[in-house]
Amino acid sequence: MPLLWFFCSNLHIVSVELRLNVPWLPEEATPVGDLVVGRGIDNTLTQGALSVPVHILDPATFLTVEPLIFAAQRADSPGRLVLVVGHVPAVWRGPLREAGVSFACDDGVVEVTWPRRIASSPRLTLTLPRQEALLAQELVIAAAAGRSPTCRELAERTRTTVDDVLVTAGKFAEHGLVRLGGRPNASRVTVVNVGALADALAHRTAWPGNRKIVGGYVWGRNIWAIAAQIAHDAEAAGIGLAVTGRAAAAFLGVVGPASRSEVWCWVSLDSRSLKTIARELRLEPVPWDDANVLVAADEFGIGTSRRGAADSGQWTATLSHPLRVWCDLHHDDRGPDLAAKLWPKVSA
Repeated sequence: MPLLWFFCSNLHIVSVELRLNVPWLPEEATPVGDLVVGRGIDNTLTQGALSVPVHILDPATFLTVEPLIFAAQRADSPGRLVLVVGHVPAVWRGPLREAGVSFACDDGVVEVTWPRRIASSPRLTLTLPRQEALLAQELVIAAAAGRSPTCRELAERTRTTVDDVLVTAGKFAEHGLVRLGGRPNASRVTVVNVGALADALAHRTAWPGNRKIVGGYVWGRNIWAIAAQIAHDAEAAGIGLAVTGRAAAAFLGVVGPASRSEVWCWVSLDSRSLKTIARELRLEPVPWDDANVLVAADEFGIGTSRRGAADSGQWTATLSHPLRVWCDLHHDDRGPDLAAKLWPKVSA
């Protein structure tokens, strides 16, 4: 089970236990700071002698996140915690978080906001803004290859300063994810929990997250041909583009069943708008359900920073780094299965 991350706000720190009657939680309670999470007969949030019932909402019964947020806010009351429990799509988590709606996802991510000063945990979550996301990505890539890069190397890779790297790496060290060592002017960063850092990176930055996205149609016999065409058009237009998701995984030799063929792409933003870029990529405007190419703005540089060419034998396309593809697959319904098969490629 992935590491559990918790968000809580404006709270007084005391021991709190969250029990949920869901099959994917371990029977043995798992402590995370001052929070303990485990399976129980009833759904409750407990602090000492005080027990608060947890009202569960199933995200599978909602077609979009907006009515789910409305239902959670309508069910909210001072005497209980409203919690969305089940498969929570990655693109829903940002809106839920902004609305203050707590959720527990079946991939192990649990985020609890309780403004009534009942429950809390230390700040064990990584918000992963641009600098932290880029650094986390570089650290996992290095760790998968068995390397402990210097802060100077990381600064060059993330286009920041050594001091910025030291500050961010220090935050990761506080969470027990990395260890700093060596001389002050040549410090090395060693990842001590690759799985936890990779999971945090995937859950916080999986494609497309809260980033801007446009869709369109490109003719092609299959996803390889479509990806190759979109990569060719991007190069001709001077657009920094990298294919990710299932299409990229297919180029890397990992193929799985899908109800529809979509090619996901990260694009670097310049002076052109995302709509302008879509036109220059020759995306034919179609209804959203008919789009076979989706393009997301790579505002953090996580999708295009390590892009490279891949050859399927018949088609060639520019892909995101295998780690970024692995992260982005977590947005796909069947993605985690494909991601597990792809992981050996990360260190190849």
